[in-house]
Amino acid sequence: MLPLEGIRVLDLSRLAPGPYCTMLLGDLGADVLLIEEPAVSGGRQTAQAARRLLDRDASERVLAFNALARNKRSIALNLKN
Repeated sequence: MLPLEGIRVLDLSRLAPGPYCTMLLGDLGADVLLIEEPAVSGGRQTAQAARRLLDRDASERVLAFNALARNKRSIALNLKN
């Protein structure tokens, strides 16, 4: 049994410290739900496209984002409309 099993966390963060923190909480057993903007949704699938279309630095940023998304479920919501 993990220490945070049964705890739910809602991840609305955008900058690196937030996703990193929720990644650690997920590693400890928390159920993390990542809320993304519809345009950003699919960040996990964009790694291959980034390798082909973007420069090396942009591709590495996409891969780093994907690494921070482990142990998370995600949903795309437009919270403005």
